[in-house]
Amino acid sequence: MKNNFGSKSIFIIVLAFNMILLYLNILKQKTINELQNQVINYEKVENNNYIPIKIKYDLAELGKLETKDDKVFLVSLLKGDNCNKCLEDEIKFLNTINTKYGKYLKVYYQGHPNRLKASNAEFNFRVIDNLQEKFSLSIIIDNPVSLLVDNNGYIHSYHKAVVGDTSASGIFFSKVNSLFNLIYEK
Repeated sequence: MKNNFGSKSIFIIVLAFNMILLYLNILKQKTINELQNQVINYEKVENNNYIPIKIKYDLAELGKLETKDDKVFLVSLLKGDNCNKCLEDEIKFLNTINTKYGKYLKVYYQGHPNRLKASNAEFNFRVIDNLQEKFSLSIIIDNPVSLLVDNNGYIHSYHKAVVGDTSASGIFFSKVNSLFNLIYEK
């Protein structure tokens, strides 16, 4: 009887743990799905008005961000009031991507441009007054955010820097570099 009770207890614990993991996975997928359905306002047109662009957008509307020949690109959202260490670490990772794949890197920054320059940012970036408003995101941009987007406008990967954990950023940017290498180094 004791052995049967122990087996059932272990089974229940493993089942509960699996349910928790499933729930967490569903929450992460929901965040990704929300991002795919959000309207993004981030390209300034010639008359200085912002045009609304959905995650699944018409590439002809993008102007400078037109990606007819680009299969995938990285969009990064940075703010001057992000965690200092997180921002500096993300800048290092973005500089690495920029070295070989700057053409496929789109960085948008809210804050004074001197902050990025002082942090040795080597990539081009566009200053935006209010990232949260321009990108209509449901998530708070309290740390750097990067989105891997294909030429159809679908987000394939989402990364938000984690305070004190540069390894998560390292893994994400390593995957981006590997994918860019696979796609663009023929």
